[in-house]
Amino acid sequence: GAPPPRAPPPAPPRDSRARPPTLLEPRRVGAMAAAPDAEDVPEDVVDFVLGARYGDLEDVQAAIDAGAVPVDARSHGGATALLMSCGNGHLDVVRALLKARADTEVPNEAGNRPLHWAALNGHKEICQELLQARASANSQNEFGRSPFDEAFGRKHHEVCEVLAKHTDFGAEEGGDGEADEADDTAEAG
Repeated sequence: GAPPPRAPPPAPPRDSRARPPTLLEPRRVGAMAAAPDAEDVPEDVVDFVLGARYGDLEDVQAAIDAGAVPVDARSHGGATALLMSCGNGHLDVVRALLKARADTEVPNEAGNRPLHWAALNGHKEICQELLQARASANSQNEFGRSPFDEAFGRKHHEVCEVLAKHTDFGAEEGGDGEADEADDTAEAG
């Protein structure tokens, strides 16, 4: 007779800390600096970014102090430790990463920067820390949305008030508002 049907191979065990997929992060080829593929992300980078995501200051600080992982290393979806700690409201981790000179402008695959995630999730103090660290309030993600747009869409009014002081509502995509002023000066002189 016919051979018995073969059972599918068992699924690999799932890490309980694994990052679930998100709706706002489509994979785009060539639009952003390429984030590493899942199999290309070293385990120490994954652990560092997950530690930041979950607010584990002790582990994050130990990795920073040991120089074990570049502070701006990108994990799945292009996420950095700063982006994940900002999005999840871990102010102490954000401060440690900023002190270690984490770049506030490294985008994930959807073009979201740490300020987008802090604004989207209503983390006013983190937005203030990022702005003090010279994060651009005018950066736009792949959907053409600024951090202000993200906060406004979620009705985070206090965050909107903070961001409005730093946002150039007339800036063209990707602009910081300063170029317009410089252009006006050059034309006048």
